[in-house]
Amino acid sequence: MHSDKPAVISAAAPTPPGRLHSFAVLHAMPMAVLGGTIACEYVLRAGQPAGWLDESEFSQVITVVIFVVRLAAFAIALGAWTWYAGAVRFEGSPALTEAIVTGWTSCMRLALAAAPLWILSLIYATIIARAARLGAFVFQPAGAWASTVCIVFIVACAVPPLLFVAAKYVLLVPLVVYERASWLPAIALSGAHMPTRTMLSLWLGLMLNGAVLLVGVLLPTWCCADQFLVALGPVLSQPPWSIILQCASLGLFVLGAPIACASMASMYFIVLSRTNRPDHD
Repeated sequence: MHSDKPAVISAAAPTPPGRLHSFAVLHAMPMAVLGGTIACEYVLRAGQPAGWLDESEFSQVITVVIFVVRLAAFAIALGAWTWYAGAVRFEGSPALTEAIVTGWTSCMRLALAAAPLWILSLIYATIIARAARLGAFVFQPAGAWASTVCIVFIVACAVPPLLFVAAKYVLLVPLVVYERASWLPAIALSGAHMPTRTMLSLWLGLMLNGAVLLVGVLLPTWCCADQFLVALGPVLSQPPWSIILQCASLGLFVLGAPIACASMASMYFIVLSRTNRPDHD
């Protein structure tokens, strides 16, 4: 983090597209791919081939392929939107083609960098979902209100650690996109650039950023993982409920990802400006 402007943001200034047009263009390919994986999963689970697929190793291969494709699509969307959010600060009308290309070129590094933290968050969310279901079952004799209070209490206790981790590694995506950092250095640098003193001084912005990341990015990606749906309720992992939840999560990601990327980009430039101050030690 040594320059005033990320190297990958060019000075090109094409004809200004409308914001709605930019929104549609940047989302088109990743959302089409994610929608295709949802349709493919539905066909495999609810269609004729499901019987013999469930009894063969081929179903596991298909599941892995769907997971990898989804991870790549999410990474492309986050990379493109993060580049666009940063470019808007320097250009009146950033090139959408460059944003899309940046999303593609940073896809692998971004997926590898985010995968360890995402897997840990998925395990954590799955444990919390099972704990919430268990708590609701235990308090069920006391009435629906008691079960609801129990679920709210468990979720409220579980959210702060997630917000802390999201705040600690808020610079992960911008470092990969703007500075072309490799996945392992990006993980280390994102934590190193967010020490306790910086987190305390930016606590409000980090808390809001973490909330947007949690609702607009993490939750939709969790809903695309079968183990999380099973933890919420076994019936939710089966069609048609699994498909309905995945489509709803896709809509949530469409709305939440641009906001989350804009927030991460803003936080990157705030920390960058502090790092480049003459009195910075």
